[in-house]
Amino acid sequence: MRLHVIIIGGGVGGLCLAQGLQKAGISVAVYEKGPKRVDPHWLQGYQIHINPSGSTALKECLPPTVWETLLANACVPNTGFQVVTEQMKEIAFVEPEIMDGTSHVPIVRATLREVLLEGLDEAVNFHKEFTRYERIPNGKVTAFFKDGTTGVGDVLVGADGTGSNIREQYLPHAQIVDTGIVGTACRVPIGRDNRSRLPTISSRG
Repeated sequence: MRLHVIIIGGGVGGLCLAQGLQKAGISVAVYEKGPKRVDPHWLQGYQIHINPSGSTALKECLPPTVWETLLANACVPNTGFQVVTEQMKEIAFVEPEIMDGTSHVPIVRATLREVLLEGLDEAVNFHKEFTRYERIPNGKVTAFFKDGTTGVGDVLVGADGTGSNIREQYLPHAQIVDTGIVGTACRVPIGRDNRSRLPTISSRG
């Protein structure tokens, strides 16, 4: 009998796993508590930078057509990638030769999610908030959702983030520890005034 995997969480991690399983011929169903991809209010983050190890793994996981779509929709920086402090002091710089769009892949997060949804229309279920799971006598597992529906599979995967309900049930003793490190990011329109405040990328020999 064909293995069936249930994935809780339709973010980039859950969708990438679904793509890899489907590519390997394994039946999969993804349950996402959020809205459909066409919802304009889905604005969780804005850009992800995928390093060479990540892009190699992603390429192996995705069907060739989906990988090509991802590359076609990736951002293409032409002056490198610069990291500065709040005082505009440079602390890191990735040369433009390295940021070639195949080893390093920067992409808008919402666009990445759209790409990862390609070919998964029959597998992804939206507006399905997971509440609990239950093992059943035949060795399978049942996932229960807030709307009263259920899903049955051979394997249950939690890809529902830091506040995972699956983790809370399966590993209630595993606590989330605050590292004390906080990061924030935003998009800033570049105009004449704030452009002059940006650091100039110096020549690097």
